[in-house]
Amino acid sequence: MKTDFKVYKRKIYLWVKQNSNVQDSAHKSGLLFFAATNAAPTCKAAVARAKELHPDFDFVANFAKG
Repeated sequence: MKTDFKVYKRKIYLWVKQNSNVQDSAHKSGLLFFAATNAAPTCKAAVARAKELHPDFDFVANFAKG
């Protein structure tokens, strides 16, 4: 069985932006780890795909180091 799925060499980490509603909190915003993938060629493509699946969240992506 042949598919269109391609695996890329570089791993991409996806993070969810989190905002705190607690007043006077030292942690007003932050990032929570969401997923690691190598199914997207760029960080922008990975964020776009995650946004399609979870439209209520804001995502940040970066390539894994090392």
